[in-house]
Amino acid sequence: MDLSSFLLLLPLFLFLTTLTHTPTVYGNTQLRALMDIKASLDPDNTYLASWTVMGNPCDGSFEGVFCNDNAHVANISLQGKGLSGKLSPALSELKQLTGLYLHYNSLSGGIPKELSNLTNLVDLYLNVNNLSGTIPVELGNMDSLQVLQLCYNQFSGSIPTQLGSMKKLSVVSLQSNHLSGALPASLGDLGMLKRLDLSFNRLFGSIPTRLADAPMLRVLDVRNNTLSGNVPLGIEYLHGSKLNKPALIHQNISVKNVLLDQRFKPLLSDSGLHQLLTKDTVYSSLKASAAMGYLAPEYATTGRFTQKSDIYAFGVLVFQIISGKRKFASAARFAAESCTFIDFIDPNLHGRFCELEAAKFAKIALMCTHETPEQRPSIEEVVQELCSPLC
Repeated sequence: MDLSSFLLLLPLFLFLTTLTHTPTVYGNTQLRALMDIKASLDPDNTYLASWTVMGNPCDGSFEGVFCNDNAHVANISLQGKGLSGKLSPALSELKQLTGLYLHYNSLSGGIPKELSNLTNLVDLYLNVNNLSGTIPVELGNMDSLQVLQLCYNQFSGSIPTQLGSMKKLSVVSLQSNHLSGALPASLGDLGMLKRLDLSFNRLFGSIPTRLADAPMLRVLDVRNNTLSGNVPLGIEYLHGSKLNKPALIHQNISVKNVLLDQRFKPLLSDSGLHQLLTKDTVYSSLKASAAMGYLAPEYATTGRFTQKSDIYAFGVLVFQIISGKRKFASAARFAAESCTFIDFIDPNLHGRFCELEAAKFAKIALMCTHETPEQRPSIEEVVQELCSPLC
């Protein structure tokens, strides 16, 4: 081959060499999918202009797109980019996607059920947008998903029971939406679940007992919902002012006599049991109640139990719940009176609580544990106060 022929063939040789050393994008399927995704997320082509039909998603030119070693799109990170479009069903075409980060945008519309086809997805961050509609039940098919962030949107409807099938889930954040209905008991089947935040929704009913079976669960936040409990209602039934039955006094309200039924509803037990026990057993029980602070102060002078002594014990129980402590010290009581939350609210909450709720429960506990029996509310007044709105 002479020199002139070599020079003519050199560009072709260099081109072929480049092809052998540059991984090609996996067919045109990914590129077509990305173009559809772009059209949906950024219909005005304001923020994703770098996504072009002639480009290569895996050469670093597509903003927020990252590929794995096999030239498959594995990660889309577009958080806080000002996107105001919608989620595209075309996302499901990116079969090797492991991370989808679209939080802190202004996306609207719903979650396409097709996203459930992303069986390799590990992280789904759609929080802090304007997404709405129901959470698709099909998401339960995403076996690899570990983090589900849907908080601070406008989702409505119930929480799908199918989420309990996602065995690798460790974080579920659904707070600050418009979700309603009961808490799915199936969430208790999530063996890897560490954090479950359902606060600031419209959920009602009771906390399922199966949630206690989640071995890794460390944070459960259900604040500002309409979840129910039965302890004050049980006392109201015993005191029976509105019922055609004689009033009863429990005489032994304490945390050990609050039981949970199969639906995690708190129930009051051992009512009237003292009448069946020997005097020695009753005396031992009284000593334990006094040591824990449940015994009303007037019992020391009167030796009698009354409805007001039940109210006092209930107030101590409320103090124990909000403080996370078995014994409620006088200093903590003073802090509750002055609403110095840091000094009497359970430190395990790490400051994550509603101050209006804390003030409300502190007020109820303070009223119920008033030194003077006549100044304590009736149980009907307590129930009314508990059921009243915060504002």
